[in-house]
Amino acid sequence: HGVRAVMPVAGVRGLVGRDGGVGLWVIDAVQVAGVPYELVDYLGIGPVYPTGTKSDAAPVVGVSAFAELVAESRLPVVGIGGIQVGNFLPLVQAGAKGVAVVSAICGQEDPVRATKVLLERLKQVFPLRKRGSEGDLFKAVPSSATPKSPRTPFDKGGAPQGWRLL
Repeated sequence: HGVRAVMPVAGVRGLVGRDGGVGLWVIDAVQVAGVPYELVDYLGIGPVYPTGTKSDAAPVVGVSAFAELVAESRLPVVGIGGIQVGNFLPLVQAGAKGVAVVSAICGQEDPVRATKVLLERLKQVFPLRKRGSEGDLFKAVPSSATPKSPRTPFDKGGAPQGWRLL
């Protein structure tokens, strides 16, 4: 998802085109009300739980406020921040269409096993669909559609072949 401090949503949309999945991170009702819905495909809301992944994380939203923000959104929502195998179900029950994780995998002693366990739990909750199918938050984007010019301030030399910023 695009980070507003780095690049405006319109700039990200211009880089990835209409076929790229563009998400926007929000933390409160004011930000949800100000979403440029015509430019964004999904919202990331959080951090829902305390997280150690980012030292400058925003204040914790919590499950109750998360549910309220999901209800206000006109877009699919992904829960972010402090998501673990044991705490994502309330977000799905609140209407989340997905979850974003870092420490649930990277912060574990055995990341491969953690990934398998998380994937199995997610498969129990979310219906399986082919990536890029109708209703999927993310769209398959051929790397041939990637612009040849640098895509972000961080990407001066271009992404590795076949990779695309979404």
